[in-house]
Amino acid sequence: MTVLLLHGLVRRGAPLPDDAVPHLRVDACNLIALATEAPEGFHEAEPEASLAAAVRHHELLSAYALQGDVLPVRLGSAFSGADSLSAALASRRAAFAAGLDRLTGKVEYLLSLAVAPTPLEIGGPAPHASGRSFLAEKRAARDRLRGLAARRQALLGEIPGLLAPVTSDCRPIPVQGRDDLARFSCLVERGEQPGLLRAARALGTRAGTLGLGLTLRGPGPCYGVTADDRTDAVSGGAANQWKAKQGHG
Repeated sequence: MTVLLLHGLVRRGAPLPDDAVPHLRVDACNLIALATEAPEGFHEAEPEASLAAAVRHHELLSAYALQGDVLPVRLGSAFSGADSLSAALASRRAAFAAGLDRLTGKVEYLLSLAVAPTPLEIGGPAPHASGRSFLAEKRAARDRLRGLAARRQALLGEIPGLLAPVTSDCRPIPVQGRDDLARFSCLVERGEQPGLLRAARALGTRAGTLGLGLTLRGPGPCYGVTADDRTDAVSGGAANQWKAKQGHG
């Protein structure tokens, strides 16, 4: 049986990108679902199949995002065929239409901060210091580390407000791996991208004084936009989550 993976939704009339990976467009109530056949081994969670599906997911959504609005859905929403997918879309149309309306004319940038490869010089006790001075310098170095950590956390808390003038939405998202200290999803109007780039440069300079490196990636699909809804799976009896992808590649 052919199993379809749902990747995202566009409005009826959205053009087909020239460089999009092969996919199906399923019509339902003025929305178009973007789907592909699940690779063999996907539902057995085979690593190669999961990776292939994830790459295809991002490539397809990126191709559509470069030319217009597309609402990503969480990778793994599976259906037994086009009819099942169309029926599920029709029953949840309002939530998905609201998600598309929210991101109209917008793209997403991913801002991440990590400890710089060359850490700040904190200092410490001299190798041959006396016992009393050794302990004093050790306490001072510990206090400097605590102060640096506090200033870093304060900066992270300020970021949504600092970027509010140039973004439609800026929110923290889960970090992936050990390198990133924090990550933010930044939703921005397509015409406001230069303002975000200027703000990110200024923020990067400030972060650098705290021993942090800043990276801004984009534009890309609006993975941070959510349609908080759920539906039962029509294939396999598991639960499908109709939720815009919060995780980022």
